[in-house]
Amino acid sequence: MTALLQVEGLHVELPGEEGAPLLALRDLSFAVAPGETFGIVGESGSGKSMTALAVLGLLPPQAKLGGSVLFAGRQLAGLSEREFVALRGDRIGMIFQEPMTALNPVHTVGRQVAEPLRLHRNLPRAAAAARAVELLGLVGLPDPAARAGAYPHQLSGGQRQRVMIAQALACEPDLVIADEPTTALDASVQEQVLGLLLDLVRERGLALVLISHDLTLVGRSVDRVAVMYAGRIVEQGPVAAVFDKLAHPYSHGLFAARPRLGTGGDERLPTVPGQVPHLGAVPRVGCSFAARCSHARPICRTLTPPHLPIGAGHTAACLRHDPQLWGAA
Repeated sequence: MTALLQVEGLHVELPGEEGAPLLALRDLSFAVAPGETFGIVGESGSGKSMTALAVLGLLPPQAKLGGSVLFAGRQLAGLSEREFVALRGDRIGMIFQEPMTALNPVHTVGRQVAEPLRLHRNLPRAAAAARAVELLGLVGLPDPAARAGAYPHQLSGGQRQRVMIAQALACEPDLVIADEPTTALDASVQEQVLGLLLDLVRERGLALVLISHDLTLVGRSVDRVAVMYAGRIVEQGPVAAVFDKLAHPYSHGLFAARPRLGTGGDERLPTVPGQVPHLGAVPRVGCSFAARCSHARPICRTLTPPHLPIGAGHTAACLRHDPQLWGAA
């Protein structure tokens, strides 16, 4: 199937305090087809949200972007802000992680959900307002007609997140990027919201990129998954294959640290030693996870691992999967 979103060799540089550029994203490549769900997982600071901002043209003005971002065959890298405005909210929807900063505090939530309908669909004010109420009801906001007249600060965190989802879905986009869309929701509402997004994928052929730190949620919601570390994808493939194999030591560490039902209250969870390096400390060569990896050998610090095949559509950027190199290390 032809990809709707095709990212190739994406990298992002940010200006450093001492003039040296900081690599925020490095050589990212992935594709998402219509009707497909693609998950991106990793610790905070791994580059998940930066990836979404790069695709949407929302990077800081000083950032330098390289590589290719194709959406429906159109190159997004290098588009003007005017061209991005015509896409965002129309063919590409975004559900931001923190709705209190993404929503405008001086406008009612109904007006904000109606805005993309007026901008991209040229709906009259009354028709857009009526559709906004329908959308708020669709995402499970109680008493949507009354809530449409509320301001963001008058709603709970979970209610604000539902408003963000309604706004992202207003124009029935082809692609939705959801950055931690269920963080502020309780378990039952989380299931409702995820069910709504997945129904849209099935019914409308919507492509969904789901960014999350919740491995269990991703495991039951996506078709394919990418594991990110220090601005790079270190493992990628069909979700069942990746979760069953865990071919990269970082992936294995993430899964080992998951809370599990049935463990004793006094039992400590395994942890990945160390922390994700800040941008200025990410090595330019070698494996960026080597400093935290119990399997690392000297070659891991001098040779950047390519993406090596593990199985059908499954790759990992770890030199242990190259017998010739690893055997000689």
